[in-house]
Amino acid sequence: LRGRADSPWSSSAQLFRQTRPGDWGGVLEQVSAALTSLTRQQPPRQRKPDSSKRYALGVSLFEQGDLDKAEQQFRLVLGDNNRQSEALNALATIADQRGMPEQSVRLYRQAVSADSQNLIARFNLANTLRRQGNLAEAEQLYGQVLEQDSSFSPAGAGLGNLLLSLGRMEEARCCLEQTLLHQPDYPDALCDLAILLQQQGEVAAAEANLRKAVS
Repeated sequence: LRGRADSPWSSSAQLFRQTRPGDWGGVLEQVSAALTSLTRQQPPRQRKPDSSKRYALGVSLFEQGDLDKAEQQFRLVLGDNNRQSEALNALATIADQRGMPEQSVRLYRQAVSADSQNLIARFNLANTLRRQGNLAEAEQLYGQVLEQDSSFSPAGAGLGNLLLSLGRMEEARCCLEQTLLHQPDYPDALCDLAILLQQQGEVAAAEANLRKAVS
């Protein structure tokens, strides 16, 4: 290794030697010069945008009704794989707000595909498909959400309401009652269960549920 500044065992290593025994000051000068040269050769590092801040800004703009600027922020978040599904769900919601159901469904599907654990996106897709008349897939999606999280009250209420509209009374009642076990004061479930009980002749129970829903 004498007389050389590299190492046969590591191509990235650089050796700094004393020009004479005990001359550590010279070694430090060599190290300092090498570091200065390396710093000058490297371009300045670009600071990576904070996707969490962009996403939060997008949500804020959406809540203010500025859909165009909100969309810009969510699209910038798409490059972050950790938040891609959330950004796609947000873009789908914007498309839905703009009355673009086909685009909304496509983006919701992409959000679910990017993260199968994104229950909000799966639930939103179910709601959108239901409005389009695709009741079978909507029912399936509500069920998938509940399989992953049985306490997801909006999905339970949504499925219960769908079953009620299809006249599947016992299934609807079971679903709505299960939802209320997890969240006893959930208004949508209380109101739908009241309607169901009224149709089944249980007037007092129906009235009790309605009172609880509006209290």
